[in-house]
Amino acid sequence: MTGPPGPFGGSLTTTVRRVPTPPPSPVAGPGDLAGRRLAGRYRLTRPIAAGGMARVWEAEDEVLTRPVAVKVLHPHLAADASFVARFRAEAIAAARLAHPAIVSVYDTWSGDGLEAIVMELVRGTTLRRELDERGRLPPSEAVAVAAAIATALDTAHRAGTVHRDIKPANVLLSEDGRVLVTDFGIAKATESADLTTERQMLGTAKYLAPEQVEGTPVDGRTDLYALGVVLYEMVCGQPPFLAESEAATALARLSRAPEPPSSHEPGLPPPLEAVIMRCLARRPAERFASAADLKAALAGVDTALAAAALEPAGPGPPTATEVVETGPSTDLPPTEAGFEPYPGPPPPAARARSRRRRNAGPWVVAGLVLAALAVTGLLIGRAASDDGDDGGRPDRERRAAIAVAGAAAFDPFGTAGEHDDEAFLAVDGDLTTAWRTETYRGADLNKPGVGLVVRLETASPIERLVVNSPNAGWTAEVYVVDGEVPADLAGWGQPVASARDIAAGETVLTLDGRQGSAVLVWITALGGDARVLLSEVRAFPPEG
Repeated sequence: MTGPPGPFGGSLTTTVRRVPTPPPSPVAGPGDLAGRRLAGRYRLTRPIAAGGMARVWEAEDEVLTRPVAVKVLHPHLAADASFVARFRAEAIAAARLAHPAIVSVYDTWSGDGLEAIVMELVRGTTLRRELDERGRLPPSEAVAVAAAIATALDTAHRAGTVHRDIKPANVLLSEDGRVLVTDFGIAKATESADLTTERQMLGTAKYLAPEQVEGTPVDGRTDLYALGVVLYEMVCGQPPFLAESEAATALARLSRAPEPPSSHEPGLPPPLEAVIMRCLARRPAERFASAADLKAALAGVDTALAAAALEPAGPGPPTATEVVETGPSTDLPPTEAGFEPYPGPPPPAARARSRRRRNAGPWVVAGLVLAALAVTGLLIGRAASDDGDDGGRPDRERRAAIAVAGAAAFDPFGTAGEHDDEAFLAVDGDLTTAWRTETYRGADLNKPGVGLVVRLETASPIERLVVNSPNAGWTAEVYVVDGEVPADLAGWGQPVASARDIAAGETVLTLDGRQGSAVLVWITALGGDARVLLSEVRAFPPEG
């Protein structure tokens, strides 16, 4: 997906073979790089994960004063030109993908025998750990997570990138409620040269598509097969194929069809089973043609009727609420992601995760995934409604929103910009996409504010502004101007509306018919989150 050309213009790899443990090296210890500054700005603070190809550090970007994650290639691989080429290809492929459901790549650095990629630091847990703790998820949660993954894949596939390693360990469940796909480390842009050796199978055995096992060409439908395996595991508590070895597991999908999910969960909604089985079709042509088609099929699945029929599963003692200290990538088990956490103090961030009591009534949807439902457009409750739903207003009113010419970030007090290339996501009519501010320290912006300008196609009286966001507790003011967009905040005059402690979801601000050609949503505080996402901003004219 690409945005308008101007502010307001138109329009590590894992294989079936185990990666050997890196040999001893003078800089192989977890603390040897602590305190090191890369590129004159990224100070490494502590290692948070390590695997066969790289070590991941939490770091401080001293220019933008924000935490980041830095992936540093192991020294013995940094000296290998082919590994370095693949490592750099990861940054090139991932940096092209701007979407709230994809972990952002900010920068790369090479020097002193080190190769590093600077990425968004995501605090939370992984889908792998969630499944290990809970066994499986209720259909509604599973569908919401799968829809978010499909949204990320749709963005990647439109950019010509195939992930090739979709699995629970590469799906992050963040504290701010997002579901993110990470580690495009083995993703290969379809137009780039092949950096893999002949017959090498990229991916984890349980999630490989048949064409990966056979060594034939792959495309976006390969990722859809893997997502089908992940969805199968989310609702059944186990993947469709398991054998005594990775090779046997990979080959099993070539000799037999998977058992229907209902053989494990009889109460599963038939439409959901049909979606999963279509994803798991052996021939790519029999799967969904695109991630967008898969997402649309998931939106049509009604999981509410199955909630009471399905009994919970999952290891561990009964508990209502558990507070878990989490950090980015620290919980990736070696057998799944090739990463193992380093011992040491846990990160300061913590979240309360709701867990279901075994045999104790209906499922209690985890707070984390409830937020994910908001990010994915409340697929279960909203997408299939014939009458539409816009805060109680009929669908005809949604269609009557004032036409938008474009959107742009507004950051007169900043220096680095505020994801201006993603601004169009707040006016694209899709609640599963969003413009986002930079990530700051807590609720403090360290400046008067930051905002988003929405330019209308024609100057119009504006009765109200409807803003959707998955974040809560933030504060904003709304300004309206009729004419050219001012370069500074003073040029906007006085705010015409404001709101404090904004709740997640939809917020309606009354503008009393103010005439204007552009609207500024000016964010002055971030509340409990370190940034704000605006999923959709719409202006409505007076009724009648």
